[in-house]
Amino acid sequence: PPPQMPLLLLLLATLPLFLPACADLPGLKCASCGHLVARREHLEDIPLSSPYGYYSYRHDILGKDLLVQGLTNPMGAELEVITATETLTLNGQPHSTDSFAAGKTWAMAHCRHCGAFLGWFFESPAGLARDTCVQTAHNGCINSFAALVLDNVIYREHKMAHRPRLLQM
Repeated sequence: PPPQMPLLLLLLATLPLFLPACADLPGLKCASCGHLVARREHLEDIPLSSPYGYYSYRHDILGKDLLVQGLTNPMGAELEVITATETLTLNGQPHSTDSFAAGKTWAMAHCRHCGAFLGWFFESPAGLARDTCVQTAHNGCINSFAALVLDNVIYREHKMAHRPRLLQM
């Protein structure tokens, strides 16, 4: 017969089941390194008016009912994103073609800690800020925001922790 696993090891293997609820997380974290990339209070619905959008739905993320938007990029990759009015990301060079957000330039957004791709940063072109601002429910008229790919961020506590498993002896 196999040896019996000590009770302590069994409890350690199931520890992720007892982690805090998702609303207790301070915000979205990079899925590669766990570094904070957007605070919960900065997550806000910003509809993307783009020919690349193909569906949307509402989902509880960090205890907030948020708009998740399905997009297909120009290369055909399907992605789901949520939007934030502020992020803690590094943003690349701005581009004006093939934008997910009409009237906005875009740049790739990367984790400041590990450099992993997180999504895109959008902003109004210089001189057009007043004409192209986006009205939001909590932050008024904004000229820049980010769309973060759900697969590239941690938004649930259990996504951060490993699934319960038996430890190898």
